[in-house]
Amino acid sequence: MFSAEDERLHAQGVQVIARCVIPGRKSRDAMLQLLDGAGQPRLQLQVTPKGEATLSFLDEHGDAVRVISAEQL
Repeated sequence: MFSAEDERLHAQGVQVIARCVIPGRKSRDAMLQLLDGAGQPRLQLQVTPKGEATLSFLDEHGDAVRVISAEQL
């Protein structure tokens, strides 16, 4: 999952963005998260089993600071 360059930089104490996408599920919802350089989720796409989709902007603690749904477009 990590390139040789990522491993080299990590050994020097440099934060690298190697793991930036986490596809998965939260409860029954399909979810995709993009992480910042510290590995914290900052952007989240989520779709419920009923097909309701949201885009959430997350702060440094992972809390949603803005959520956009299809109805808001």
